[in-house]
Amino acid sequence: MAKVALTDAQKLETWNERFHTSIGRHINRRDPEAEYNSQCELAHDIGISKTAMSQIMVGRHDPSLRTFARMCNACNMSVDEVGRLVLQLGGVR
Repeated sequence: MAKVALTDAQKLETWNERFHTSIGRHINRRDPEAEYNSQCELAHDIGISKTAMSQIMVGRHDPSLRTFARMCNACNMSVDEVGRLVLQLGGVR
C-alpha cells in the first residue's frame, strides 16, 4: 500500500492528539500512581487556569511554548519522548 503524505494541518492535528493522550496518561482520578488526580491540579501546578487547561486538553487552544514546557516538565515527559512524537510526524510548524 502506498504511503500517503500528510498535510501540515493533518500533522498538527495528529500531533495534538498524541500530545493530549500523552499528557492524559499522567492525569487519572482512579490511578494512585498518576502524578495528578485532575486537570485542575495540573493546571494549578503549571500556573494556568483550569479553563485554559481544559481548552488545551480538548484541542481548542494550543499552549504557549512556556506552558508546553511546564506541562512536559510537570508530567516528567522527557525531551526525547516529546521529540519522538514530533519526528514520527515529520515535524510540525
